[in-house]
Amino acid sequence: MFPDLSEFRDTLNLKVIHVPHGGPAEARNRGLEIAQGELVAFIDDDCQPGSGWLKKITERVSMDPPVAVGGRTRNGIPSNPYAAASQLVLDLTELDQQRRHYGPFFFPSNNLAFPAEPLRRLGGFNPNFRTAEDRELCRRWLEAGYRLELAPEAVLLHSPELNLVGFCRKFFSYGKGAAQFHEGSNRNRKGESIAFHFRAPGLVAGVIREQKLDGRLTLAALFGLWEIANFAGYLTQILLSGSGGNPGEGDGGPVQ
Repeated sequence: MFPDLSEFRDTLNLKVIHVPHGGPAEARNRGLEIAQGELVAFIDDDCQPGSGWLKKITERVSMDPPVAVGGRTRNGIPSNPYAAASQLVLDLTELDQQRRHYGPFFFPSNNLAFPAEPLRRLGGFNPNFRTAEDRELCRRWLEAGYRLELAPEAVLLHSPELNLVGFCRKFFSYGKGAAQFHEGSNRNRKGESIAFHFRAPGLVAGVIREQKLDGRLTLAALFGLWEIANFAGYLTQILLSGSGGNPGEGDGGPVQ
């Protein structure tokens, strides 16, 4: 059931479209196709933008040279341990980039803005990806000589209603997307992703120490479950690719 947005149509020049379920990449490409502005911003249905989010994430976007901008995502339901662990995965990726002095190499597509025409020239999101479509697009964006920048003030709350089964399914799907992503990566990229997983326990230990005592064990256990589900999905996709199978469905997100 879609919300009634009719009262906002005139004020916001709002257009609501309904498309058959074809995955997040296809849906975002449909929005890109009909968008009439110079800039496009993407957000998911389980996210709540903070005050001034749209202005903050788009004011750094540039047409020439093309610069895409990602915001900062926070967990919107800290009482849900699965949502907290999901946020932890995102935080680890950002922390690893900071410690290794990288510029951003990708942003999750639930908090991301582009100049529209350069994005169209690149072909938008790759609809063959059901997860990791944001990583794949950001890779092509950087390879085209364009830039990614962080707008830390553009904050939104992500509120995924996850349970144990949903958590495992989500990161299994992300693992499949990661395998598909690495099919088009060079050896250095694959080696760096492997190295990230070796660094991750040290990174997560520092983050977990900052948590309340009663939540540390749960978060540590879910971190281990993330690694297992992610690897299982990765291996499954490799086997499916060898047998001509299709990538799994999902909603994008950070997977090494």
